[in-house]
Amino acid sequence: MGMKKSHKSKAPYFDEHESKWHYIPEKTTVTDDWTVLVLDNGYKILTFGDTYCAGAQVHVLNPKGEETVMWDCKEWEDAPEEVMGAMLRAAAGE
Repeated sequence: MGMKKSHKSKAPYFDEHESKWHYIPEKTTVTDDWTVLVLDNGYKILTFGDTYCAGAQVHVLNPKGEETVMWDCKEWEDAPEEVMGAMLRAAAGE
């Protein structure tokens, strides 16, 4: 589906001092340990974990690489419809 699995990309990391993510690719990237989905509006959805655990934590980043929201699997378990709706709206920039 147009996504390439990469093994050479540097892993994204969060700098708490700057409150910003670094090494976020500009194109959708899937690795063995993390996935970044780059949207047309510049927002990105970042998740860590292998193929079947990639949704354990989901981060939505604005075009500047700043995290706007984050959900963990417990929140998904407790309120899946609300979390999914909030995530989609956050990724749309709302």
